[in-house]
Amino acid sequence: MDREEDVDQNRLSEVLSDILKCEGFFMEHVHVFRSECLLSEKISKDLFGITEIKCGSAMAEGSQILGSDMDIMQVSPGIIAVNGDSNFFDEKMHILKEVMDHCLPGYTRLLVHRLNPKSNFLPDIQTIIKKDGNSLYLSSEEYLKTFKNVRTKSWTFPYGKANFYSHGPCTTASMYNLKGISNNIEYDMTCGIKCHSWPVAATEWIHRPRLMGWPSSDIAEKIASFPVHVMPVGDPNSDISSMQWRFAFSYAERELIWYFSDIQFSVTFY
Repeated sequence: MDREEDVDQNRLSEVLSDILKCEGFFMEHVHVFRSECLLSEKISKDLFGITEIKCGSAMAEGSQILGSDMDIMQVSPGIIAVNGDSNFFDEKMHILKEVMDHCLPGYTRLLVHRLNPKSNFLPDIQTIIKKDGNSLYLSSEEYLKTFKNVRTKSWTFPYGKANFYSHGPCTTASMYNLKGISNNIEYDMTCGIKCHSWPVAATEWIHRPRLMGWPSSDIAEKIASFPVHVMPVGDPNSDISSMQWRFAFSYAERELIWYFSDIQFSVTFY
């Protein structure tokens, strides 16, 4: 009886695999999408000086689930967030210090530490700084308002039309009437500020015991070399939500997915 059940189970796995391939899911296809993602990021950086992080199932993970959108974080130039005890200095950057008191894990405030006139950060940083006591902080609320206003006014797409709406830290462009494409496409766009290093609380993840051996220590060390960012969204239950920023591990999360096995990928996305 057990052998019959094993045969049925194996047959079921084969049928599922065939169905996924018919739906366009096979690892070679996924690898193409991942390569396209990295190439497009490099083109944006090398040709236009824009750092973009592409994530989400359609663009970065290559799963192409029906209804998937494309998530893009644009990293602001000329500004950086550092740990409180860091001595980092760059004459072309505004430098902010992470202050995590009165914040839940995963959130921080950004204390203005040093403003440099040579920074190419836009908009005028003075318009999004708020005072709290004797200290100045970068307002996530004002920063996000400016980003959304700029993105909706500057967005151009010659092959169709777009509607915009906001949710959380994202501005979504819903494109329709696309030439040669029957389905609508959605882009979730947000902005972020690069951190000089990982937050101290997150470094535990790198060396924690892993009973199942995934990810391997080599992968964990590689992921630890990727930058972390902060996004302009605060804890909704906090009285100082408009001054808080949320840590984003977009590169790390994407890399973990790219190291999924075939089975992990199939189970997760299908």
